[in-house]
Amino acid sequence: MQKNTWPQGSVIRPPRHDEAEQVTALICACDIADTGEPDWTVDETRADWARLGFDLARDARVVVARDGRLIAYAEAFVRPNAVEIAANSCIHPDFRPLGLDEALIELAESLAAQHAPLPVRWVIDAERGRSLAARGYKPVRWLWRMRGEFDGSPKAAEWPEGFSVRNMEPEDERTTHALIDAAFARPDRSPVSFEEWRRFMIERDDFDRSLAFLAVRGDEIVGAAMCLMYEGVDEGWVRQLAVDERFRHLGLGSALLLHAFGEFYRRGAKRSGLGVDANNPSATKLYLGVGMRSLGEYVQYQRAAVPGG
Repeated sequence: MQKNTWPQGSVIRPPRHDEAEQVTALICACDIADTGEPDWTVDETRADWARLGFDLARDARVVVARDGRLIAYAEAFVRPNAVEIAANSCIHPDFRPLGLDEALIELAESLAAQHAPLPVRWVIDAERGRSLAARGYKPVRWLWRMRGEFDGSPKAAEWPEGFSVRNMEPEDERTTHALIDAAFARPDRSPVSFEEWRRFMIERDDFDRSLAFLAVRGDEIVGAAMCLMYEGVDEGWVRQLAVDERFRHLGLGSALLLHAFGEFYRRGAKRSGLGVDANNPSATKLYLGVGMRSLGEYVQYQRAAVPGG
């Protein structure tokens, strides 16, 4: 298989920190081509690049055309049990007719190979996943991107007796992190340290503490919804939703969601969005039950560890 498939004269190099807007524009152009609308912001690009353990010079590449346009972007992030290729690794729509999918996969895999031997994971739409399947990747998880439209004021949250909601304060952060990490635990997921979670969730330009909601029973934190508003997109996004296992099936998850939706609507949002593991029937039932729908399915493919990449 030929590896020099990029257009003649193009350059592959690490992105610079001052190119966050250009990389974001590339990702958004791919989003628009794939789904009809952008699904990424420059704040998210900068937050990705600021994650603990991520080295921009080592873990990301841009492919730059002779005329200076960005052709493609690839990013890998090493976790304790796998290397994750960013779902935003993509080729600009203007260059897709050149048939560069294999070149992008090889570029992304070269980044992952720096962390060998570890399994490699890649979340991608099913159509593009065929190229990964041919290279030994197998589908292991299915994920939905979900949306709820606001035709009017969302239904008011109904809190079980003895429970209420408030915003997360700085002194709540460690407890909130522990609750979320426990709720997200599964066999193939490595725990996320408090420092890593805080860097990615809180130490970012678009973090708004007034959109971090806690379900409480007295002084005890029993649930959390970490949300943000996308500027200029008219959408509120639920980044993380979790309920303490001891207090599930009481309606706290739906109450947190509806409370967040009400705040999104009050601030001018026309819709809400989130991502969910489609293999989690309790979660999908919850989101469908509050009026959300799936916009599309994505697949997490995984390739077994290969010594030396």
